[in-house]
Order: sequence, then C-alpha cells, then structure tokens
Amino acid sequence: MECLRLFVDSLSVIRPVSNDVLSDLMQERALEERHQMTSKQKQRLINVISFDGGGIRGLILLQILLHIEQLLGHSIMEHFQWLCGTSTGAIIALGLVKGSLISYL
Repeated sequence: MECLRLFVDSLSVIRPVSNDVLSDLMQERALEERHQMTSKQKQRLINVISFDGGGIRGLILLQILLHIEQLLGHSIMEHFQWLCGTSTGAIIALGLVKGSLISYL
C-alpha cells in the first residue's frame, strides 16, 4: 500500500497541459490564419460537421442542433458543405441532407 500511496502522490505533482488550453491555442492560430487569407482563399474553404452515434445520444444531439438553429435564426445547413456521421449520427446527417427539419428528425 505504501508504494501505491507514493505513486499517487508523485502523480499529483505533475500537472499535464489541459486539453482546453491546447484547443484554445489551435483555434486561435486557425482564426489568425483565416484572417490573413485573401477572399479567393476564403472561398475555397469547406466547413465540415460530424455527428457522433450512440443511440439515445442522438436525441441530445438533435436538441443541441435545434437550439443552435434557434440562436442563428436559420438552418445550420447554410454553414456546412460536408456532413458525416457514425451510426445515429449518420442517420441525422442523412436527414439533414434530404432537407428534413431538425424538429422533425
């Protein structure tokens, strides 16, 4: 037990870099690069959205998408050129591609 306690105590000293910090830095850099692009380069950008599967979690995903659309005031599809998904997420993506409203999915 003593060796386990020492192991746990030594781990608490090491502080890994938060994924949120790395994510924020990557996003900031991407936005800076996008800001420096010419209008012709910006026209070539493609927005991709990916939907995860997971059965019942698809209902949560639909509620989140519905809320985002309410905040935007228009379809989320106006912002994405490519959609993909796995399992339930793929079914949601297919429904959106066919033009189904999120509230009916």
